[in-house]
Amino acid sequence: LKLRLRLWMAAFCFLLLFLSFLAHILVTKGFAVAADGTVYMEKYKYLNNFLEMPVVLATFLAGVVLVLYGIVRTLASKKFRRGIWYTGAGTVLAVTALVQHFILRQLICRVRLPLQIAVPVSLHSR
Repeated sequence: LKLRLRLWMAAFCFLLLFLSFLAHILVTKGFAVAADGTVYMEKYKYLNNFLEMPVVLATFLAGVVLVLYGIVRTLASKKFRRGIWYTGAGTVLAVTALVQHFILRQLICRVRLPLQIAVPVSLHSR
C-alpha cells in the first residue's frame, strides 16, 4: 500500500516536470543558420527539428508512450508488476531520441557550414 502511494506521487511529479520540460523545449527559440551563413534566433526551433526528422520524432513518441503505458498500467492494476520493463524501454528510447536530435542537428549544421578558424589580428601584426 505504501509503495503504490509512493508510485502515484512519483508518477505525478514526473509527469508534471516532464511535460513542462517538453513544452518548454518545443516552444523555445533556438539558434539557426541562414543560407548566407548568418546566425539568427528561430521560433519553435526544436519543434521544427523534430518535424524535419520523423524517425527521431517517432522514436521519441514511442518512448514516451511506453513510459506512460508502464506507469498507467502499473497504477491501474494491482496484479500487474511488469511496468518497469515498459518504462525502462521507453526511457531508453526517449533519451536516445533526444540525444540523436541534438547530435544529428549539430552534424547537419557542421556539414552545411565548414569549420573556419579565425586567427586573431594581433598574431598578424608581429
